Amino acid sequence: MSTISKRVAFHTLGCKVNFSETATISRDFINEGYDVVDFADQADVYVLNTCTVTDNADRKSRKFIRQIINRNINPYIVVIGCYAQLNPNEVSKIPGVNLVAGINEKFNLPKYINSQIDGSSFVLDKKNRFNISYSINERTRAYIKIQDGCSYNCSYCTIPLARGASRSGEIADIVRVCNLISYKGVKEIIISGINVGDYNGHGNEGLIDLIEVLNELDGIERFRISSIEPNLLDEDIINFISKSKKFMPHFHIPMQSGSNVILRNMKRKYNAKYYQNLISMIYKKMPNACIGADVMVGFPGESDKLFFDTCNFIKNIRLSYLHVFPYSERDRTPAIKYSDQVEIKERNKRSKELQKLSLELKQEFYISNKNEIAKVLIDSYDGDYIYGFTENYVRVRIPSSEDATNSIVLTQLTKFDN
Repeated sequence: MSTISKRVAFHTLGCKVNFSETATISRDFINEGYDVVDFADQADVYVLNTCTVTDNADRKSRKFIRQIINRNINPYIVVIGCYAQLNPNEVSKIPGVNLVAGINEKFNLPKYINSQIDGSSFVLDKKNRFNISYSINERTRAYIKIQDGCSYNCSYCTIPLARGASRSGEIADIVRVCNLISYKGVKEIIISGINVGDYNGHGNEGLIDLIEVLNELDGIERFRISSIEPNLLDEDIINFISKSKKFMPHFHIPMQSGSNVILRNMKRKYNAKYYQNLISMIYKKMPNACIGADVMVGFPGESDKLFFDTCNFIKNIRLSYLHVFPYSERDRTPAIKYSDQVEIKERNKRSKELQKLSLELKQEFYISNKNEIAKVLIDSYDGDYIYGFTENYVRVRIPSSEDATNSIVLTQLTKFDN
């Protein structure tokens, strides 16, 4: 590739942190004079931000690389993200890949691309610094990364290897970015990270310190906290959110299993009783809260009985929805060596059972909100209806002849529609 033109396309796999990072990187390209085009369009530079949480995520990454090569003549392909970080040599050997960037170097892509116009494939040095990032996917909502990495040692997880140790941004920098987002007219910010509850700013400032500051900001109407580990969601945070007018009564709290045996083998930092008490505490403070959970099925040693125990546990604690994941063997994790591996067919069967349960839980939660008067942040309009979410994350459709996107509408929830 003798020259680098000014057309760049992005595709992101995985979590909201990846999306916020892609958005930040794309702005860097724009500042360098690039035009950002759709991933399906012809471009000279393609940036693929990858995930490696499962084998399927790795396969998706390789699939997208092949798609780029098949439809383009001599594209310049950059691979970043967790898959690239965890397996840089493997990725760099994929035919057509020109650049593999590490966890810090991905924020310097225009510079590296312009210096490697010969198309040689290489792996950049890996560093471990915090880079604040944010994405504005819609006019109404933005994601900001306040924390990166994870210092936990869950036996099934490669994220600490891919992302490095936990590290955080400083409150002043986060406030600066939130003010910038507010200036763009965005009404809601989702606070995200790899392990958000482990936020530790300058001078040992914790998550409670950060959200107390953000609660005082003008311009932003709503904040939500993304997935937060149960052992890090303490009573102070719950009490604060229960009284705040800006932090929404919506929690996503990874559970993974309702079996103490499985939780112990996963090396999670809580047991089932602790999780149950945490959910009860939230409902006592916020009876109408939305509480979702991650659940992993088919972990080594999960017998039919232990899976049944998890199903009953979920039903008893009254969650609002589930994100269900079948266990996936990952190299360099302790769990891959565990005995009693569950057959993939059985993992998929259990996953479908819990996905069905999740739909039932969500329906029960929605119906429990019937007749409530709710504040709905409108995020879209199709000519006949406006759509949005309530404070406690109920999706709402309202007949309208006018576009009310990016406004908050007071409405009564009168009818549940499957």
